[in-house]
Amino acid sequence: PAAPSARAPAGTPRNFRQFDGNTAVATVDDEGNVLAAAVGENFVGTRQEFSTQSVTVTVPGGGAIEYKAILRSGAPLVYSWRADSPVYYDFHAHDETNETGFFTRYSEGESASDAGGIIAAYAGQHGWYWDNTNEAPLTVTLTVAGFYDDLVELTFD
Repeated sequence: PAAPSARAPAGTPRNFRQFDGNTAVATVDDEGNVLAAAVGENFVGTRQEFSTQSVTVTVPGGGAIEYKAILRSGAPLVYSWRADSPVYYDFHAHDETNETGFFTRYSEGESASDAGGIIAAYAGQHGWYWDNTNEAPLTVTLTVAGFYDDLVELTFD
């Protein structure tokens, strides 16, 4: 295989390959659909409809809000969010049962914005928790795009 054509920010090689259009061979399935030459590497095929959505939420002073994209295993998602002041955030995921408390943390910190993308390693809730430790409320605008089933706000009791 060819050498990786891109590098992650920390210098970690990605699992991407550059394909030469003159040597790539197309494979066709029984229904006449052209199959990807690099499924699982730098191409994710799906019959699911592409979605995009923006939501603007107010996080009350001393309060928290959580939004999750409901993803199937292998579904790609890209996102960006911006707040009007720095806020603690935790971008993480729970599998679809969420019975064991198992989760995957993608990123965590304190900032007024963040952006990135994932390919869901498993079906479940993948999303953002914002905790406003200030007294004044703040506004967060989240934009997501990809192959997700729903975007939901989780409530806290």
